[in-house]
Parts: sequence; structure tokens; C-alpha cells
Amino acid sequence: MSERRTLFFIDNLRIALIMLVIAHHAGQAYGPTGDFWYFENSERASILWAFFAVNRSFFMSLFFMISGYFLPPSYDRKGARDFLNDRLRRLGVPLLVFFFIMIPAMTYTYYINFRHYGHLPFLRYYSQVYFGRGTRPFDWSGRWPDAQFGHLWFVEHLLVFAVCYVIWRLIHPPLARIESR
Repeated sequence: MSERRTLFFIDNLRIALIMLVIAHHAGQAYGPTGDFWYFENSERASILWAFFAVNRSFFMSLFFMISGYFLPPSYDRKGARDFLNDRLRRLGVPLLVFFFIMIPAMTYTYYINFRHYGHLPFLRYYSQVYFGRGTRPFDWSGRWPDAQFGHLWFVEHLLVFAVCYVIWRLIHPPLARIESR
């Protein structure tokens, strides 16, 4: 078993990016983002616009770049089957748990508190609104059905990119490396 080296600068970069994600999302309720928040103050801090503009131009892209940098060595170390099984376990299982349990609970809370359609038991909401098996109200705003990955969109993307990479590597195996002496 080969000894893995820890790249501390990558860990530090990831920590800094995580702090930017937290600051970005914490500031959105107070800045000029224009999106809905459960609790809002009518007074907005317009200075946050500059922070949002700069931050959103690179922080998630840099996360994806870091992930992509480590994807080929992980695939090479594990092989297609183990790599895909690992990604499905580490990304797919949490994604499914959130999609089928956590996010419906959150969107149901929103539905009950902020939509004017009256009370609907959770299981009816789950079937008729979340999965769209009911009739869409004529004045519905937003996506229909309510089913979504929410803030786990990036996990969904990582999983899709990993599957695409496996397909790519199966179709186009890498050329043999020429070792220099």
C-alpha cells in the first residue's frame, strides 16, 4: 500500500473556500440578492453586492477544479468499479436521503407557511406537490413539481461528473506513460 501525502495547501484552500461559502450564504439574507429568505429585513446592505459579485465568480468553480484535479488519481488507484461504487456510496446515498426525506420536509414547511393553498397533510403534499402527481395550481409560481436537490446541487453535479469520467475512461483509456530515466 502506497503512502499518501497530504497536500496542506489544498486543505487550507478548501477551508478558505468553505468559509467563503458560509459568508456568502449568511450574507444573502442581508444583501441585494433579491431571492426569498424565511426571515427578511427590508433594509439591505448594498455593500455586500461587491462581495457577492467577486465571490460567486470563482468559489464554486474552484471547488469543482480541486475535485477534478484529484479525480484521475482516485480512478487509477481504485479502478472503474470500485471508483464508481465509492462515489455512489459517498455522494449518491446522501443525495438520495436528502432528496426523499430532508428536502421534502423543508419544502413542505415552506408550502405550509408561505403558500396560500391551505393545509395539506405531509403525505398528500409529498405525492401531489413534491412529486407532482396532483394538479398544478393555476397560480403556482416556481418549479413544478417541488422535487429538487436544493443546496445539494453541487453533490449532484459531482456525481454526474464522476459517472461521465468513468464512461470517458472506459471509452478512451489513457496512453501508456513513457518513464524517463
